[in-house]
Amino acid sequence: MTPEELNRTVDFIIQSQARLAAAQEQDREERIEFQKWSKDLSRQLAGLIQTQTQLLEMQSRRLDQHQKEFLELMRAIQKITDRLN
Repeated sequence: MTPEELNRTVDFIIQSQARLAAAQEQDREERIEFQKWSKDLSRQLAGLIQTQTQLLEMQSRRLDQHQKEFLELMRAIQKITDRLN
C-alpha cells in the first residue's frame, strides 16, 4: 500500500469513526428526549386515570341514590294503589 493510499484509508477510518460518534450522540439525545416525553405522558395518563376513577365513584354514588329514591317512590305508589283497591 502506498503512503497516499494509507493516508486515504486512515482518513476514511477517522471520518467513519466521527460519523459513528455523531450518530451515537444523536441517538443518546433522542433517547433522553423520548424518556422525558414518556415520563410526562405517564404522569398525564395517571392523572386522567385518577380523574376517571373519581368520576366513576361519583356516578356510582348518584346511581345508588337514584335507585333508593326510585324504590321509595315505587313503595309509595304501591301503597296508593293498595288503598285505591
